Amino acid sequence: MRWLSMRSPICSPTPPIARCSPPRRRRGDRTLSNAEQLTWLLAAIATAVSLQRAWNIVAKTTMQAPDKA
Repeated sequence: MRWLSMRSPICSPTPPIARCSPPRRRRGDRTLSNAEQLTWLLAAIATAVSLQRAWNIVAKTTMQAPDKA
C-alpha cells in the first residue's frame, strides 16, 4: 500500500513504473476500491439503523401492558 501515500504526486522513477496509479482490476478480482467500501459500509449502517427502528416499533406494539377490563 505504499503507492497510496500522498507525499509526492509525481511518480517515482524506480520500478514498478505505475506506482502512483491504482492497480488494474482483472476479471474475477474481488477487491473493492475505497469508494466502493465506503458505499457498502454506509449501506450496512443504514440497513442496521432501519432494522433497529423497525424492531423498536414492533417491540412497542407487542409488549404493551394488558388492558384493565
